[in-house]
Amino acid sequence: MLCFFQNEDFLPIQDDTTIQALATATRKEPTKCWELVGPALLAEEEVQRSFRLNLASEGWYAELIPTEVLISWARRHRPLGPSIVADLVIARAAPHAGTRAGSSH
Repeated sequence: MLCFFQNEDFLPIQDDTTIQALATATRKEPTKCWELVGPALLAEEEVQRSFRLNLASEGWYAELIPTEVLISWARRHRPLGPSIVADLVIARAAPHAGTRAGSSH
């Protein structure tokens, strides 16, 4: 499935069947999927795939992976691991459009 992210013509959007398949697989086996996705995000020799995968996973993917798995992986893959996990988690925690920072609603 991760090979789709190598294709220059692949545009990762939420409604795409590849993204939906990744989400379904991750819900069923989050640790096993992260063991494949995490290293793919790190792969410097596959910059385009890493970029597309990161873009596709921002804002939703981290919530499918147990926090302890992400933290443990980030620690084992220093120095880049923590920033990769942080990017995924920060994207998830970012305020949604239409909300204001500091708002109590």
